[in-house]
Amino acid sequence: MAVLVGDKSASTRTSWHLTPLASIALTAGLPVAIFTWMLLSPGRVVSREMTWDMLFNVAGAWHVFQGQVPHVDFHDPLGELNFLLTAAGFRLVGPSPEAFLVGSSLLAVALFACACISAAPRLPLLPAALFVMFASLLVLMPANAGDLPSEYSFAMSYNRYGWSALSIVALVLFLPCAHTGDPGPRSASCWPRTPSHPTAIPISTTCSPLLPPAA
Repeated sequence: MAVLVGDKSASTRTSWHLTPLASIALTAGLPVAIFTWMLLSPGRVVSREMTWDMLFNVAGAWHVFQGQVPHVDFHDPLGELNFLLTAAGFRLVGPSPEAFLVGSSLLAVALFACACISAAPRLPLLPAALFVMFASLLVLMPANAGDLPSEYSFAMSYNRYGWSALSIVALVLFLPCAHTGDPGPRSASCWPRTPSHPTAIPISTTCSPLLPPAA
C-alpha cells in the first residue's frame, strides 16, 4: 500500500507498507516455491511404495483427458478431483506420469492462497507462515504422513489433499479473527451479521468454550 508522507508544502514522498496478507504470502511463498521446483525439476516420478495406487489416478485422468465423465462413463473408487488435477497436468505437460506432479502443484497453489487468506487475520506473521507452509507442503510431499523419508510414494494423495484442506477449515472455524483496535475481546467474529447475510452466526458464539475469557 502506498502511503504519502509529509505535508502539502513539502516534497511528496511515497513509502510502501506490506499488508499482513502480502507479508505472509512472501514469507511462506519462497520456501513453497523452492520445494515445488525440487519436486518438478527432475522431470521424473520416483515411487517405491504402492505405485499401483498412483497408476489408478493416472488411468482415471486419461479417461477424463479423452472426454469421459467420471462415475458415468467409467467407475473408480477415487474421487473426481484427483482425476481432474492429473488431467489438467496432461494438458500442460502432455500424457506422462509427471502430469500427476503438475496436478498436485496446481492444488498446492490453490490451497496456498486459501491458507494465506485464512491465516492473515488470525495469526501473527511467523505462525501464519508456518501454517501456510504446512498446508501447502502437505500436498506436495512425496511420501505418506508417518512414513520414512526414503519411502517415496504418491499413493493415497487424496488423503494429503483432504488433510490440508481440513486444516484450513479448522483454522477458520475454531480460531476467530483478531481485529486490531477492536474494543471487544479477541473472540470478535470474522463474519458479523449483515443485511445480506441475516443468518450468519458469529464464530465466537459457536466456539465460545474454546476461547479465553474476556479481560
